[in-house]
Amino acid sequence: MKPLRLIFAALILASPLLAQDESGVSLTIRFADGSSRFYVGEIIPVELSFKASILDMYDMEMRNYDRSGRLNIEGFHVMPPGRDPLERYYSTGAFMGGGLGGARELSSEPQVMREDLNEWAALDKPGHYSLYVTSGRVTRRTPSKAEPLELRSNDLEFDVVAADAAWQQQTLSTAVATLNIGSSTEAEKTAALRVLRFLDTPASIHELVFFLGTRGDRSGWNEIAGLAGSRYQNLVVEEFERQMSTPDIALTADYLYILAKLKVQLDHGHLPPYPEKDAEQQKIWNERMQAREKELKKLQDSLYDKTAMLVASKRGEAKAQTVQTLL
Repeated sequence: MKPLRLIFAALILASPLLAQDESGVSLTIRFADGSSRFYVGEIIPVELSFKASILDMYDMEMRNYDRSGRLNIEGFHVMPPGRDPLERYYSTGAFMGGGLGGARELSSEPQVMREDLNEWAALDKPGHYSLYVTSGRVTRRTPSKAEPLELRSNDLEFDVVAADAAWQQQTLSTAVATLNIGSSTEAEKTAALRVLRFLDTPASIHELVFFLGTRGDRSGWNEIAGLAGSRYQNLVVEEFERQMSTPDIALTADYLYILAKLKVQLDHGHLPPYPEKDAEQQKIWNERMQAREKELKKLQDSLYDKTAMLVASKRGEAKAQTVQTLL
């Protein structure tokens, strides 16, 4: 099966990508803070710079999000390969894609976008790595239509080193403080949640479950993605179950769904890639997927039953949100 990011990029652009052979347009990457040394669990920010040396020929898609949670218009190629933190999450269930965007003409003035490498590759082990990026954002104008291109960036080399306990604790404390300070902006809180999402320690897992259950009527994507993408899946499930009975934790639909999904994945492991060229194996694969979806629904129902028993122990806003979940 082709990597998801390339499949979705092709769907977004609605036609096959052309191999890059374009002297008039370029994609250059650099690390946003100028560093080439990062701790395990530290955000690795990458700046993507697009520009054209020929005017009135190239357009660039400016969308930077997708309703599924991940915009698959770029591919991040790391050697040695990192772990895709959300591969298992996207392997089960349906996801709504799409989002607002628009094209902009490329010129010699660079169009810069920032991405976090951690979104695509969890580098859990210290080592020396290399990175390049491919992108399907750019199209070339022709008399009849816009032809999509696949651009390839330059290569970067960098090092990932083991994170010491002092750095992990300081990083955690700063992020939690930002989330708890009333004067923090939503952008600052989102950035803090992304720090917790990628830190991936037992303490950050505890905080992500807590914030998923206490931050009210708002998107919980970074909490969900951080918990679903953690390398400590047994600990994540234990933390979800431990905090279910906490009086101030709201048992929302997101809370119950992600707990059920992670439990099913732990019990059954990862489905193999879809067998695109074998009709008989496709039938078997589809049957396994349907059985897994059925089990997921059954487990969700049992969690809703448990929620009904716990609702009386909730208080304040947590109780109101839990009642709303049941309704």
